[in-house]
Order: sequence, then C-alpha cells, then structure tokens
Amino acid sequence: MAAKPAVYPASHGEALDRVMRVIDLIAARPEISDEEAVSALMRDGIGEVDAELLIRFVPSALSFALLNFMGLSKFPSTFQVQDGAGRWVELPLAVEHYFSSALGVGCDVTTRGYTERISKAAFQAVTMRSAEMNAVSNYFEAGGTREGLAGSTLGPPTIIGVTAEQIVASRQPPEAGAAPDPPASVGLSEVESLSEQADG
Repeated sequence: MAAKPAVYPASHGEALDRVMRVIDLIAARPEISDEEAVSALMRDGIGEVDAELLIRFVPSALSFALLNFMGLSKFPSTFQVQDGAGRWVELPLAVEHYFSSALGVGCDVTTRGYTERISKAAFQAVTMRSAEMNAVSNYFEAGGTREGLAGSTLGPPTIIGVTAEQIVASRQPPEAGAAPDPPASVGLSEVESLSEQADG
C-alpha cells in the first residue's frame, strides 16, 4: 500500500497567507485575467505551479463553501488535471492545503458574515471566477430551483495551465546541493500513485 501523500504546503500559515493574497489581488482588480494573476503571484515569489493552483483552487473552494450554504451536500474529493500525455487523471483534494485553507475561509464568511478584508464585493469577485458558480448561474437561468440544486452532484474542479507531472515535481524536495529536476523528469508512476490514492 502506498504511503499517504503529505499535505502541501505543509505550513497552514503559508497556505492561508497565499490564499488571502489571491483574494486581495482579485478584490483589488476583479477584471484581472488568470494569466495576469499568476504573473502577479510569481512576482511575489510564488512558484509557477503553486500560482496556477492558487488562482484556480481559491475561487473553487470559496464556491464550495457558498454552495454548501445554499444547500448542496455532495462535493467531490478529487480534482482533475491532464498528464503529460493529455490524459485526464484525478488527484486528491485532501492533500491540497491551498484548497482546504480557502474552503475554511469560505466557510467562515458564509457562517459568520463578511469582514473588512473580505467584503461582499470581494467574495463575489472571487467566487464568480469559478467554473462551479458559472455552472450554477446557468442552472438557475435555465429555470433550476434551489431544491433541485440541493440534490445535485458537483463534478471535480478542473485544473488547466499545469500538468499532473508538474504538480508532483513541484513537491519533490531537491537533494542537498542539487538543482531541482525539471518537471518532465517526474514519471507517470508518481502521478498514478497519487491518482490511486484519489480512487481509494
């Protein structure tokens, strides 16, 4: 049996700080594109893979919290991303600290109310960037009801801009005195190991 993958990043403080940076960034510039947001995060010293994940996980996780508040109860435990060969694989959300930290922020807002830092406008600006809220908006525009929404099942978040191998590679600690390996050096076996954890 494969060892359980470690939560990434290990530090809750680091994960939460970066989540809040994403929220602040989008709140200040709601029209910012994903590419511009990723570039801004990278200028702040965040690696490209982490920046790509943050700009997609944060809106998605806040949307999960909002949809739960609206009555939805079935949520995915995985996210999907393509591997280097273009095949879709599912990886576990449980080890994604950016996602869980953002989900915690979203739950705080939906249960305790808006704050000075996360206003209603800021919360809406972030959640409306997600595919989940886009799907829900389309559902209601087509005549869907809140009762119907409560019985729906949400699909796994989809990550674009990075591959499964790049995600795995970004989490490999470099050997002492060695330069980090390029993402292509990570084999499919590591991705399949994580994918099996998601299935199990």
